[in-house]
Amino acid sequence: MGLWIFCFMMTLSTAFADIGKVLKLTDKSEAHIVRNKSKVELKSDSKLEVGDLIVAGNSNLLLHLYPETQVVLTKNSELLIEQSDLEVTKKSEKAFSVLKLQKGSLKVHSPSRKNQEIEQRWETEGASAAGTQGDFELALQESKNVDLDVFSGQLSVSSPFIQSFVPEIVKAKEGVTFVAKDKVFTRREAVSKLGNEPAFTADKVVKKSWDKLKKRFAKKTK
Repeated sequence: MGLWIFCFMMTLSTAFADIGKVLKLTDKSEAHIVRNKSKVELKSDSKLEVGDLIVAGNSNLLLHLYPETQVVLTKNSELLIEQSDLEVTKKSEKAFSVLKLQKGSLKVHSPSRKNQEIEQRWETEGASAAGTQGDFELALQESKNVDLDVFSGQLSVSSPFIQSFVPEIVKAKEGVTFVAKDKVFTRREAVSKLGNEPAFTADKVVKKSWDKLKKRFAKKTK
């Protein structure tokens, strides 16, 4: 049995060609993925893969990143999926991902589950934020300033332009701005700057979708 679980975990973590999907689009025009230098039109249920550059165009996009993270990518924003590793057994789910916001802004909702260990790193040109589950907004301004607003959970922030052995910790209801001109972080209260369109899908609906995906894959690997 132990060998079966090990093989299942390894197979599931490496054979998921897609690491998420599109849940909603507010406007299909210009929304696309750049995949292997080719342009792929985005639709509801479009699959997402490592290496994809997601271009929102005129749409606000609602994305589902496995296991249960939801991301709203706002109009004219671009998000690169640099890395995504997923390991699933009968008792636990582990996910590690690196995503780079190359332009614009996004908001994230990742529910807390006892059986999940989630590590996500959100990068921009000037600063990056790392955390597990929670709710936050991240924005890259035209000035190259980076805004992070945390509403639940906590994230650690850092910048390659700031030498420090201790990362900045941003807790719930706190906000921080990386000021590109001065190469410093400034703290403030968290303020939501992004709208609610589209709204996040209910957690129970996303969980049900994820559970179905796991079951379908488990049948293929027996």
